[in-house]
Amino acid sequence: MLGKDRELLENILGGVIVEYVQKGEMIVEYVEKGGMIVEYVEKGGMIVEYVEKGGVIVEYVEKGGMIVEYVEKGGMIVEYVEKGGMIVEYVEKGGMIVEYVEKGEMIVEYVEKGEMIVEYVEKGGVIVEYVEKGGVIVEYVEKGGVIVEYVEKGEMIVEYDEKGGVIVEYVEKGEMIVEYDEKGGVIVKYDEKGEMIVEYVEKGGIFVEYVEKGGMIVEYVEKGGMIVEYVEKGGMIVEYVEK
Repeated sequence: MLGKDRELLENILGGVIVEYVQKGEMIVEYVEKGGMIVEYVEKGGMIVEYVEKGGVIVEYVEKGGMIVEYVEKGGMIVEYVEKGGMIVEYVEKGGMIVEYVEKGEMIVEYVEKGEMIVEYVEKGGVIVEYVEKGGVIVEYVEKGGVIVEYVEKGEMIVEYDEKGGVIVEYVEKGEMIVEYDEKGGVIVKYDEKGEMIVEYVEKGGIFVEYVEKGGMIVEYVEKGGMIVEYVEKGGMIVEYVEK
């Protein structure tokens, strides 16, 4: 460790050999710990500790009562802090500080966007994004180039998907997926019956059902406990009632 032009001061403190070496205008302190040589340097009023681990130089600094660990990875400085028994990793990406936390077997990535904390988790090879909105956790997943939004409502998971500039809402009811869409200011609900797609439109507080039959659109409305069927024939609306 000693060069010919280095100034050496050796002290024995509590059975530990402490070695002081002058580097430029700084005095560097070397201490042997557990078979490793630890280097101490004063930076900006702080004592920085350097340790070599697996060929990498690790830097330790005390911040706010916590020990922060700095390691260079791929040209970036990675910061490690212990929080609640977990090791949190901080990396700067595109001017933002990204926080990585290991949860179970997953690595969770946190990024601050505006005033929100965004959480990223890999699930089944897909990156899932979580954001808290209005006290609700919203989940975003990319599917086929489209960002799909999932929100828990009551005991159901609601899926929002943009189709042709319109936000479509999907809700699982029983074994069926019900699709909701806003058209012209009204809510349209789609349901699959057999091989047909049934379209429901809210009118006056009730849902009107539309089904394509033989190239025609048939409208079903419940009136007085009965199902009324409306079909356009020759420019006229014909009403059928099942009795």
